[in-house]
Amino acid sequence: MRYELVINGLDHAWRKEFGCQCARCQDPHRTANTSVSLLIWNEDQLYQHILIDAGGGVTESLLENPVLQKNPRLDWVLLTHWHADHVAELLRIVLTITRSRKRQHLPVEPIQLWLREGSRMWLERQQPDVLHKMNVISSLEFSAVGTLLEPIALGLPDLTITPVTLAHSSADIYPPHGGEYLPCCAGFILEQNNYKTALLWDMDATNLWVESPKLEQLAAFDKLRHCDTLLIDCNTWSCYQNGNGTPASHISFLMIKRLVRVLEPKQTFLMHISGHEDAIGDGFGWTNQTWQLEATKAWELEGLPGVVKVPCIGTRIALEYEVKDTVLALA
Repeated sequence: MRYELVINGLDHAWRKEFGCQCARCQDPHRTANTSVSLLIWNEDQLYQHILIDAGGGVTESLLENPVLQKNPRLDWVLLTHWHADHVAELLRIVLTITRSRKRQHLPVEPIQLWLREGSRMWLERQQPDVLHKMNVISSLEFSAVGTLLEPIALGLPDLTITPVTLAHSSADIYPPHGGEYLPCCAGFILEQNNYKTALLWDMDATNLWVESPKLEQLAAFDKLRHCDTLLIDCNTWSCYQNGNGTPASHISFLMIKRLVRVLEPKQTFLMHISGHEDAIGDGFGWTNQTWQLEATKAWELEGLPGVVKVPCIGTRIALEYEVKDTVLALA
């Protein structure tokens, strides 16, 4: 088997704003919320397609992928959490794949949906139709931050995907009768043969357990260390708390630098990038090209491990070989 990640989107929830004249909002390139596709190949045949998150603009990214034009398949959807910028186009994608396969006289099988129990509870209220059209597999838990969950039963002997719980305050929920927050967000650790990839979005500024894990978090920490590829939430350059002093609901580039020092990945991809939550001159309105330039300078100046990349829609990451930057949907 051969494995390849394709970037479907890397923008945060509000991709562009009306009337904003910043360079990011004026950039003509198409945008999409943070999402990736894991394409699994058996020789030259697409064997499986696993989609991680399905927010705004993701359908267009999938439609512009020439691989899926030839073989419109989707076997699994894995959700990090229930926020709209990660689930808004879930039903549209399911229906588009189904219609396309029927039109091409291909068999239609139920698409598997994995999500944490808190996300299932929210989607049951927000998008009940999509749950009824998929084979839903809930994690059935509210495990604490820094917990490794059971690997997802993909049925692939050489691939393991293990969810890990992340703190993302605005996605966590209160139980029906009050009490502590119930964690609802997951990252994913992909392991195949000797190659390891970690997908860590969305996560808030309380996730510093990665720097100093407690005993019960050591298993997750060990699993996350020394990844070949790390895709990580980078919502802002330096903003790490709200106006009232509480931790921001996403992490900044400043926090990423702290995390990569202990995780030591070989290559780091910045995801979930914003253009409006930093101060002017400090991330506000930066295009992806500016993010790449500034991140590379910081990486080299501070001697951070590996290399840092800001991808684009269509960037392909071969999970055994060198990264191939190809643009599928810039126009």
